Amino acid sequence: VVKYLFKLATDLLTCVVDEQSKGMSVRDEDKQLIIHFYRYSFAGFMVEWIENGMKEDPQTIIDRTTPLIQGNIKRALEAYRTDKPLSNSRN
Repeated sequence: VVKYLFKLATDLLTCVVDEQSKGMSVRDEDKQLIIHFYRYSFAGFMVEWIENGMKEDPQTIIDRTTPLIQGNIKRALEAYRTDKPLSNSRN
């Protein structure tokens, strides 16, 4: 189940990162870092939900976690851009 969730999250996040990085120059290894960071979060939430008997409504989980990540993938990509001066967040 965990391997499946990792693959599912990786596929989803790859699409998101590819879409969000259009027009940006971001190294592939930096994109992969962002994908791996968020996939552990997504997969972790799903594993915990399954282990707890899937009692909580999935939409509730989505509604509660969306504010935590909304816009953060784009911000991470901006921080790793190679076509703009480095931001202070990478120093």
